[in-house]
Amino acid sequence: MDGRQIVVNQDTPAGHKILIKDVSKGENIIKYGYPIGHAIDNLKAGDWVNENNLKTNLSGKLEYTYSPINEELNIKNGNRTFKGYPRRNGDVGVRNEIWVVPTVGCVNGVAERLVKALRHETHGEGVDAIYAWHHNYGCSQLSDDHENTRKVLRDICLHPNAGAVLVLSLGCENNQPDDFMAMLGDYDKERIKLLVTQKVEDEMEAGMDILRSLYEKARQDQRENDDQKQRCLQRAHPAKGTAARCAAGTGPRAKRHKQKIARDGQQCRRSMSHNRSFPKSSAPQCCGALKSCDILIRPRAFSDRRRIRAARGETP
Repeated sequence: MDGRQIVVNQDTPAGHKILIKDVSKGENIIKYGYPIGHAIDNLKAGDWVNENNLKTNLSGKLEYTYSPINEELNIKNGNRTFKGYPRRNGDVGVRNEIWVVPTVGCVNGVAERLVKALRHETHGEGVDAIYAWHHNYGCSQLSDDHENTRKVLRDICLHPNAGAVLVLSLGCENNQPDDFMAMLGDYDKERIKLLVTQKVEDEMEAGMDILRSLYEKARQDQRENDDQKQRCLQRAHPAKGTAARCAAGTGPRAKRHKQKIARDGQQCRRSMSHNRSFPKSSAPQCCGALKSCDILIRPRAFSDRRRIRAARGETP
């Protein structure tokens, strides 16, 4: 780098930091132009920087207060509309899909086979997608961890982009099926059905019978005009970042969302993270053109390389 050869002194995992110059004990270690802590011992160029040789500069108790500033925007109502799928509870979806939602990871395989069979049988005609929300949770979880899993699964089941949902349960998991269905509240019982696999002789046959009836209902749904200013849309799949509900509220963020919808009719959206796989590189790269930078980063994915290029002022 810059005409110098740097030899890595230890086996360093992808995504970790390597010093590009010697650092004395107690001296700050700089990343992206800012200190990330100080060295516990004297370190050499090429050393792997980790929790064993780096100590935070933070100390004591920090005080923080939140003082929001509310701003009112006087924006003319454009009376925009969009074509969506109205649901019984008043929500409106922008897609019409059939979902299989396992209450526990033990039935992921059954969920995938059911989805594959329904896709093969119907070719997905009349609906936008047929999908299984497989996951590894729902059992052997405790307290808040278990409750958060139940809340995420509940929100998936009630998402307006789902024209029909099959809740698939094993029956003996911590996330008990009857308690979970009660957690859904006043849901549309014609569109959301439960199957407990331990209570039927053939879960594929029973599951397909339910999915066929759900499919016949969902495929009849039609897009209708809806007033955008009355609601915030849930545009994305809930599992890809979980697009948050923007129900009518009094906070500044809710107001800004509603004002944006009234202004230009665009769909309310939030940033979503998407899991993507990119080729890994083992070649270290400098974290930027900052002269005070002390470390190299071994990039593990495209997002790291993009940040590096942005720091250099290059086009990502």
